[in-house]
Amino acid sequence: MLEEFVIRQCAPTLARLKTGNPFSIPYTCVKQMHSDVRKLNRVIVPKGLRALPMRCNGGKALIYVYRPSCLKRDLADGLAGSLLQAIGYPCEMAERCVIHLIKKLRVCSEFPHEIGLFLGYPPEDVL
Repeated sequence: MLEEFVIRQCAPTLARLKTGNPFSIPYTCVKQMHSDVRKLNRVIVPKGLRALPMRCNGGKALIYVYRPSCLKRDLADGLAGSLLQAIGYPCEMAERCVIHLIKKLRVCSEFPHEIGLFLGYPPEDVL
């Protein structure tokens, strides 16, 4: 089931047109959802992709599918890095930025504006 969501919601990322895509999936058991994401990662990681649960609440999970190599390139941009550093992101590694974003999403009810940098939007547009 999760694979269908990835195909429908993440086509631009699968086609290398975007760095990442978030999408929501319904779940009844958090443990099963995490198991499904691990199974998905066994298939997509060798293809240069990664899936992470970003937020879970109300029977829905927000999943982020992205290309780590593209995210590393995107966040290496001087403007992107300075934008993230100015709001407290640890910019020495893209993975640490993703972890910071996940923590922020779990405590905030709204999407932080900087999420565009994690989806492949130009830093000038995010600014």
